[in-house]
Amino acid sequence: VIKGSFREACDVYGLIKYNPTLTLRLPKMDIEKAIMFTRKFEMFKFLGDLYLLYGKYLQDLAIAKTDLQENYAKNAAKMYKKALLVAQSIKNVSLGQITTDSLNSLKSFCKLNQISLTDI
Repeated sequence: VIKGSFREACDVYGLIKYNPTLTLRLPKMDIEKAIMFTRKFEMFKFLGDLYLLYGKYLQDLAIAKTDLQENYAKNAAKMYKKALLVAQSIKNVSLGQITTDSLNSLKSFCKLNQISLTDI
């Protein structure tokens, strides 16, 4: 049994030839509306999860070699940092660890693709 992400199975190991995350997109507007809603009603647990989800969405967009790749990666890092701040404020260790792992994964990706995250 190999434990990993779907993206690793497609891109790294080549086990799956087609990665649907490159063509199928999460509804960005729905995530943004949900973030606004959870902020308004101070639903911080959900807010942290949504920031993490939005960061993963942007990180998936950054995989494609486009002119916006750097912008997507930087915005993903911003979302991960917001999720970390929420996790720290509500003392959610699990969310903090998942977000830290995701941020480290993004940093590795950026290092491989020569994207600088220093100005974030």
